[in-house]
Amino acid sequence: MAHHLLKQELATAARQVGWTAELEVSGPGRVWRADVLATAGQHRTALEAQLAPITPDHIRGRTQRMAADGVSSVWFSDRPRPPWLGVVPSVRLGPGDSGLAVVEGLSVFTDSSWSPQDPVPLTRFLAMLRTEQAASHQPVLRTARTARPLATLFTTKAHIAAEQSCAEQERAAAEQARQEQQRRQERQQIAGRLRTARQQDEKERLREEQEQQAAEDRRQWARDDIRLTEQLARGDHSRQALVRHSARLPGIREAIVRLTREHRVEVTIGSSVGDSRYAAGVPLVAPDGSLLGVFDPLPQSSNDCAFLRDVGARLVFPADKRRAHFIDILKQDPPVLDYWTAVVRPATAR
Repeated sequence: MAHHLLKQELATAARQVGWTAELEVSGPGRVWRADVLATAGQHRTALEAQLAPITPDHIRGRTQRMAADGVSSVWFSDRPRPPWLGVVPSVRLGPGDSGLAVVEGLSVFTDSSWSPQDPVPLTRFLAMLRTEQAASHQPVLRTARTARPLATLFTTKAHIAAEQSCAEQERAAAEQARQEQQRRQERQQIAGRLRTARQQDEKERLREEQEQQAAEDRRQWARDDIRLTEQLARGDHSRQALVRHSARLPGIREAIVRLTREHRVEVTIGSSVGDSRYAAGVPLVAPDGSLLGVFDPLPQSSNDCAFLRDVGARLVFPADKRRAHFIDILKQDPPVLDYWTAVVRPATAR
């Protein structure tokens, strides 16, 4: 009886606002049957009075079957909390000032969210449907001030447009925030890379300074050691014959003259001649025993030149061929100074 009376209410209200309303109309092949089929021109809408329990899938299937034949549908119930409300286009009815009214399912969009609309008489709601002032809508933004947000609600086109505008603004703001976050991350990454590069540069600088200091310490130790070695060798008279023999080597006098002019001190053949650290060369020293050069070194391998690298003395060669042979052993190209002698700083060799 309640279902029959609600169908009568729906049909009567529809006719009052200009619909043509028929009860219990079946579709093609009887795949669906409308409680009330309301027609206005080409627009057909099924007004469904649903009071018995029904599952969301069942009510969704019935709605889809009617839509397949070009018939929209609106589901009505006067029960307190129909579980399918909002699954399909639907509203809940309740007593109003002058008969039935839509008390749930109509919403307005204000302040960036949806809110339930005050109760609207059933006749006014049906009139809004007939004139297409109201339509079902699936909200994109949140629904406020309601215990159960509806997946589908009824509202006006103006409120739908307002939500779309607000959603676009929110998307634009979110995109702007995303881009700003991306730029901030990129700046942080660049700053991090620069910081890492500076740290690496600083480590490299410190490493180079340490290597330079270590090399300088080795050179100073080598100079001090050879100076002491030379001073001790000057008291060994057995070395004088080797010194006299070295003085007869071709080109050594020219080398002594060159170093004397360069350092402005008296340069002589060192008494420490024959020391293995000279790589078979002849030491040329200052009066205090400081090593100023090595004449015609002839190492067997680059390992024999470790001391020459450390001490940093000039190497003087009597001929280009001898210099080229030394260069080949060191695998390093030193600068050429003249046709008969070349001066090399082994400290620059690899």
